Amino acid sequence: MTARATALHLVRWATTDMRQAMPEGDLAQAANLAEPDPETQRWIGRLAAVTAARLRLDPVPLNDRRPAGLGVAVLAAAVGAHRLGERATLLLRAVRPASRTADLLAHHGIVEPASAVLPDLAEQLRDLSPLTGVLDRPGPRSTGACESLLDRLRTDPGTRAMLVLRFAAAPQTGAQARWRGECLTYVRHEDPEFVLDVYETALLHHAREHEIQARLAWRQILVDRAPELAAPTAYWWRALAELEAAEPARIRRRPRLEHRRVGTNLFRRVQQLEAA
Repeated sequence: MTARATALHLVRWATTDMRQAMPEGDLAQAANLAEPDPETQRWIGRLAAVTAARLRLDPVPLNDRRPAGLGVAVLAAAVGAHRLGERATLLLRAVRPASRTADLLAHHGIVEPASAVLPDLAEQLRDLSPLTGVLDRPGPRSTGACESLLDRLRTDPGTRAMLVLRFAAAPQTGAQARWRGECLTYVRHEDPEFVLDVYETALLHHAREHEIQARLAWRQILVDRAPELAAPTAYWWRALAELEAAEPARIRRRPRLEHRRVGTNLFRRVQQLEAA
C-alpha cells in the first residue's frame, strides 16, 4: 500500500467511524505525500469540519479560513504505518506542529483517537497537536505552544464556551487534572470570570463525578496517608481556592459554587501537608 493510500484510509477512519479498528498500511512512495491527491485533500477538509462539529465549534473557529497544510497527510500516513517502527517515527519528525485552525482541528481529529491506542507514540503525537494538548495534556515539548493556544481559545468568543465545557468535566487522569489545574491557576489573575465559569459549570453538570474524585482524594490523605496520590485532584481545585481567599465577594456572586468546599478544602489540606 502506498503512503498516500495509508493516509487516506486513516483520515477517512478518523472522520467517519472510529468504532472500527484503526486502519494500517505501508509507506511505499512516501515522497508523494508532499503532493496530496485531491481526494485526500477533500477528506482532510471534512475531518477538520467534523472535528469542529464534535467540539461544538463555529464553522470557522478563530476566524481562520486557511485550508489545512501538507502535514496532515504525513501525520496520517505515519500513524497508519505505525507498525513500521522507526520509519513511522522518522516520518512523524517531518511534521510541524499545527498552527492554522484547519491543521489544529485535523491533527486533533487524528491524534486524540490514535494516542489512545498507540501508547508508544502518544507523547510524540501530542507534541504535534496543540489542540489535543490543551484539551487533554501537552506532550513533553509542547507546553508553551499549548499555553499560547489556550489563550487564543479563551479569548475568542467562538471557542471560549467549548473550552469551559471541556475544562469543567471531571479529569480522566491525574496528568490531565494537573494540567487543567495549572491552566486555571495561570489565568485566574487575568481572567477570573473564565475560571469561575469553569468551576460553576463543573458543579452544575459534573458535581457527582467531582465529588467522588474529591472524596477519594480525602481518603488517600486520611486513611492511606498518601497525599501525593491526592495532589492531582487537589490541584484541579487550586484556582478556585485561591479566588475564594482573595476575592470572596466575587465567589458570593456565584451561588452555584456553594458546594465547592469539598474541593477547595482538599487543596488547602494538600498544600499544608506539602509545606510541612
